[in-house]
Amino acid sequence: MGDVGCFSFYPTKNIATGDGGMLITQDPRLLARAKVLSLHGMTADAWSRFAGEPRGYEVVEPGFKYNMSDLAAALAVPQLPKIEEHWRERQRVWSQYNEQMLGLPLLLPPATAAESRHAYHLYTPLLVLERLTAGRAEIVAALEAENIGTGIHYTPVHQQPYYRQRFGFKDSDFPSATFVGERTFSLPLSSAMSAQDVSDVVTALTRICRYYAVP
Repeated sequence: MGDVGCFSFYPTKNIATGDGGMLITQDPRLLARAKVLSLHGMTADAWSRFAGEPRGYEVVEPGFKYNMSDLAAALAVPQLPKIEEHWRERQRVWSQYNEQMLGLPLLLPPATAAESRHAYHLYTPLLVLERLTAGRAEIVAALEAENIGTGIHYTPVHQQPYYRQRFGFKDSDFPSATFVGERTFSLPLSSAMSAQDVSDVVTALTRICRYYAVP
């Protein structure tokens, strides 16, 4: 899709190492530059600079500490053959949510375009607040009381303190982001979830939506 692609290995992803990620490119120059930047701007990493005989290294520009540890790589490599299996399980969970939550006061995620392949990373419906007597905070709290974990992905950038103070952003400047930001919430989504797990989430959310439904 471009000169460089990137993948996250955060715990919620299809390959999880605790944190970190991977960069890919077909451009040898970009690859060489990324390697230098990923390890303090050095021209050689800990393995290559001592391969055969000590060769030392040079620091050619300011860099970062972005190299993956061997421990993280050891966690990632055995998961590679399971990517398709994990993806299919996430697709199953996603489809079950879509089927079982029809009729609730929610805007469900849009269908995937025919030419695309969805990662099924986050399942983020939007609350139709006009049909509820409670806001998102009350709905999320009720779900947590039902032992259903949720997340907010994400609070809009323009509502974050730094951007409000630095640029003077207001909700009226970004009405679409504000609309989504006030209504979005993430339901549990993992390849390890069973059909019963998904049903438990839907049952709890259905009960809560009925309790807070506009008369």
